[in-house]
Amino acid sequence: MFEWQRADVMKKRLPNNPQWCEFASPKAKLLFSGWDLAHAVVKTDFLVERNLILPGIGFLLQMDQVLDFPSPSNLRLAPGAANVLNDFTQTSVTGPVGQGLSMLFAHSRGYAFVGHLGSDAAVRAYQSSQVRNKKGRAEKCAYGPSKPLDEESDAAR
Repeated sequence: MFEWQRADVMKKRLPNNPQWCEFASPKAKLLFSGWDLAHAVVKTDFLVERNLILPGIGFLLQMDQVLDFPSPSNLRLAPGAANVLNDFTQTSVTGPVGQGLSMLFAHSRGYAFVGHLGSDAAVRAYQSSQVRNKKGRAEKCAYGPSKPLDEESDAAR
C-alpha cells in the first residue's frame, strides 16, 4: 500500500516517465479478508444500511472467479479472470472494489465510516416512503427495514 504525497496529487501534470516511488510513500500492509472487502464494498454501495450479509455473500460469489481471495501476499486477480467477465463488466467492477479498498484503508488509518448523510435526497426519499404504524414503527415492506426509523441513524453508522 502506498500513499501519494499531497503536493504531488495537486500537480497539474506529472513528468514523463516518472519514478512512482518518488511520488508515494509506502505504508504498512493492508490486511483484510475476502469478507472484510465484501462488507466494505456493500457498505459503500448502499445509501440506506440494511442487512448487508446477503449482498456481501453475493459480492463474494460474483468475485469468486475474478479475485484470488486465498492469495497469501496481495489482492490478485484469479488465474483466468480476464476471461470470466466481459470488458464492460470488468471496468464496472473496479469502482465498487476501489471504494471498498479505500474504506478499508481509511479504517486502518483510524477513520470511522459514518454512513451516508441523512440529508441525501435518495436517503430522504427512502425514509419518507416508509409506512408507519400507530407506534411510529416502519411496517415491513418489500424494500424497507423492520425496525423503528429512530433506531436507524445514518449519521451514526
